[in-house]
Amino acid sequence: MTNGRDTVVLVKGQSQYDTMRELTTDIAAAFRRRGLTVVEVDGLDAASRERAALMAAGGRVAFFYGMNGWGLGTTLDLKRWCDGAGIPFVAHLFDHPMTYLKRLLAAPANVVWCLHDETYGGFIEKDLMLGGTRAVVPVGGPIDEAPHPPPIAGREIAVLFPGSGYASTGREPPWSSATAEERKVMDACYDLALYDKSRPLHEIIRQVLRLYGAAPLDWRADWLATVFSMLDNQLRVARRVEVVDALAGLPIHVYGQGWDHARSASGAAQFHAPLGFRETQALMARSTIVLNVLPCVTAAPHDRMFYSMMAGAVCLTDRNGWVERHYREGEEIAVFDLPPRGLAEDVAELLNDRDAIDAMAGAGRRRTAAEHSWLARVDAILAAVADHRMACAA
Repeated sequence: MTNGRDTVVLVKGQSQYDTMRELTTDIAAAFRRRGLTVVEVDGLDAASRERAALMAAGGRVAFFYGMNGWGLGTTLDLKRWCDGAGIPFVAHLFDHPMTYLKRLLAAPANVVWCLHDETYGGFIEKDLMLGGTRAVVPVGGPIDEAPHPPPIAGREIAVLFPGSGYASTGREPPWSSATAEERKVMDACYDLALYDKSRPLHEIIRQVLRLYGAAPLDWRADWLATVFSMLDNQLRVARRVEVVDALAGLPIHVYGQGWDHARSASGAAQFHAPLGFRETQALMARSTIVLNVLPCVTAAPHDRMFYSMMAGAVCLTDRNGWVERHYREGEEIAVFDLPPRGLAEDVAELLNDRDAIDAMAGAGRRRTAAEHSWLARVDAILAAVADHRMACAA
């Protein structure tokens, strides 16, 4: 699988609340458990280019790995080593490819796309016209090697939601200052996508732009990436705000930026400053239910699902096809629909059913540990790299 080389170079980048940096640390532990040597290169460090070159020149690197494509482009000069020295780059994308368009367009030819959502595969190939090998590898959860989390009984946080909302000045959509015709197009995309969990966002945008007579779409164009990012960000935040507002009468603790509009609202909800990824993990182990509101994915999970269940909490998430296929609703995970009608009543009833809470928390943790840890994802990555090498050698 590694062509006789035993070292994986993980490129650590930047993300909100240090999420991707900490997830990279966790997948590093899984690679080590599979017998590989792991070197973590900080892509934010000025010395990272020289360190990556030193590692590549040593002849032991099996592949470079970057979450959300960190390391692509010119910063680390990896094209030289990937295409020149035959070292594959594994780009593990947890957000839609349009989110990192410039980064992806600068990728080497010798690349393995590990895609969080299966709908990204055709988009990478047909719309962005990028080569390389594609595999579906969602985000994973922590390896089950820590002591068993504390029991549900006695946890002081009833419902936890760690995530950002609207900024106090950002409740209007970012396209509100556009022309009337542009606002009409953006509003149509937004309205169609808000509760649609069956079609990826790029298909909804494609449909609307065709309806309004746009020229054949070039998804590699900067303007389209801007349109996509505005819609994607506004949709994910709007869903979060609607769900948190629906639960505001319950003892829910919200940690994150952009909840200024909700702090003065009546209800039992409490709003706190954002915390880092590891601090949030610790809070999950003190929570009965952890709320997850999925981003614009139709066939993918979210890391909050796995980390909350491994912390011994019940995960409460909105529905999509991936969740329905991989977890038993009501037995291993609590699921709700958007819009969240009657959600507060359902959650209050669940909180009062201690037997159901205990059973669901235990079953969810077992399922996650068995099938959705970073070990399972590392195995899928190594298989994808092996397939890529075979295809290149053919």
